[in-house]
Amino acid sequence: MPELAAGYLLGFICTLLLVGLHIVLQTRKQKSKAMRQLQSNLKKINLFWSDSEADLKPYSAGAEKLDAEKSLKSILISGAGFIFLSWFGFLFQFILMLSVRFLAVKRLERNLFNSELAEIELSTEMIQQKVQSIIRI
Repeated sequence: MPELAAGYLLGFICTLLLVGLHIVLQTRKQKSKAMRQLQSNLKKINLFWSDSEADLKPYSAGAEKLDAEKSLKSILISGAGFIFLSWFGFLFQFILMLSVRFLAVKRLERNLFNSELAEIELSTEMIQQKVQSIIRI
């Protein structure tokens, strides 16, 4: 029986570490230069990129911060549940992390982050043109 407890505890710790990694990667993404530049450009036309909903949303004061907290909170809530599932939780958290970071990325997000909007400061007119062209794709 002690080997079962040790196996459960090891799975618990591994899942905890994976949740921590997911939080670190999400925080890095939110603080990345590309994200800051994109948000700065979008703010000029009263929009912001909602990472928790993977969509463009109307800008309001504090909206970016609330959205960042919302996405981290969702990782924490799901992670808290997965931690107690031990190795099954590790598998679920790994699948969730993999799909959110690589497999389930919307075309809109890819196009926004691969455009000049995420690279350089643009004029309001250029931002509107770029956003309209990306939305039409």
